[in-house]
Amino acid sequence: INGKKNNIPSSIVKKDDEISFNPSRLKKEYVVLLKDKLANKKLNIPAWLELNVKELKGRLLQVPKEGEVKPAAKSQVIVEFYSR
Repeated sequence: INGKKNNIPSSIVKKDDEISFNPSRLKKEYVVLLKDKLANKKLNIPAWLELNVKELKGRLLQVPKEGEVKPAAKSQVIVEFYSR
């Protein structure tokens, strides 16, 4: 994130943060395969995200609003579970 190494999956990114691979990893097989798959697909990139497939970099243009991101879980179910 912003040129610094980060291995924490739950890291919080802010507006205008740039997410990229470490330059030494760009030659790895899994990164090359990812780049090929992204280049050959028609991607539906959200308006709040910018993606540069050639350089494998992304930038958060703005913090997404609640309705713009598909939640991984239903928040109401989580509230009901923990309110017991």
